[in-house]
Amino acid sequence: QLEELVQSEKKRDTGDINLSISPSIAPYITPKLFKHLKMSYPDICVRAFEMSQSHILYKLKRAEIDVAIMSYPREDEELLEIPLYQEKYVAYVSPASSLYKEKVIDMDKVPGEHFWRLKDEVSLQNQVSELCDVELEHSSIYEAGGICTVMMIVDENGGYTCIPELHVNLLRESMKAHIRPIINPVPTRTVSLFVRKDFVRERMLNILADAIKHIIPIHMLDEHLMKYPIRL
Repeated sequence: QLEELVQSEKKRDTGDINLSISPSIAPYITPKLFKHLKMSYPDICVRAFEMSQSHILYKLKRAEIDVAIMSYPREDEELLEIPLYQEKYVAYVSPASSLYKEKVIDMDKVPGEHFWRLKDEVSLQNQVSELCDVELEHSSIYEAGGICTVMMIVDENGGYTCIPELHVNLLRESMKAHIRPIINPVPTRTVSLFVRKDFVRERMLNILADAIKHIIPIHMLDEHLMKYPIRL
């Protein structure tokens, strides 16, 4: 804490930070994050770790990492959440699925079977279950966090999955043909920074927030993050 206060007084953008990002978010943030920090904050050293949500929570609460970026839909009295952006989900549909002929996916009509989901996408699981008014116990669950692998499973086995909208830009053109918008309503997730409540490195959080503002499309950014600096 003393080191952080000294650096703040000197107004120097230096220091190290251990950052963990969930696998369903990392592909859109990590590459551009390193590039932005290298160009704008060359004296900042970020060590980024991609890991499951449960692993992130374990390490964050034990101060083994400093900051986490993830979508965590539950309140936690040990952690402080700073919303970064809100993201829609879109459907990725196999040509073998009855949904493939649809131009948009109506959540009122989505079948509960043949739905492949990521283990960590808790918010998506809850939304699909509630909006479809179906039980998803028999849906298939991929226990890792790789969205690309889930889409390959859909390609080989049929059915459908939901992926974050930012992932669409990473797809080949042939795979984009499998994307369908979701309506009535649109499932979403909020992606946030998480720190322990005793975290004091306010300067570093604002540097990360500045990077996010340059990475994420402006229409998706949290309104409060756009207007105000982070205050601990």
